[in-house]
Amino acid sequence: MKMAKNNQLTKSEEKKLVRLLSRVKLPAPYPVFIVLCKSVPMVAVDIALMKDKNHLFLTYRNDEFYRGWHIPGSILVFREKPIETFYRAAKKELGLGPKNLTGVKFQNYFSQKDIRGNGITLLFTAHSAVKLKNGKYFCLDNLPEDFLKEQLMEIKALKQLR
Repeated sequence: MKMAKNNQLTKSEEKKLVRLLSRVKLPAPYPVFIVLCKSVPMVAVDIALMKDKNHLFLTYRNDEFYRGWHIPGSILVFREKPIETFYRAAKKELGLGPKNLTGVKFQNYFSQKDIRGNGITLLFTAHSAVKLKNGKYFCLDNLPEDFLKEQLMEIKALKQLR
């Protein structure tokens, strides 16, 4: 097989990749998702669940990319609206259905770059009508030391809403 120049695919490799990717059903299998994150910009939707203007609900993450407290969220999938991603992530990450959330509002977007790749983060705020179990409220001015630094721009924006 002839090698392509400058790390580009040969025509044969390109055809094979297109054929394989056309078989992927979304959401993509995790290893495929990670490769895609490094290849194309991703859109993340983060959920800033606020108890009041000073307290944000964080969950703990411990995986191959991050270890620490973070604003929960998810990646927008093909043909999904950002608000649909918000509610899907709220259910999966926090166990909250639409009836348990009030004051849902889009706040801002941020350009992001992290270990997985680059993209855009859409920040939504909301309030929970129920007590949450899988995380903890923290004061915006007193975040844990192991808070994900990649989300500090979101914290700055939340502080400006006070």
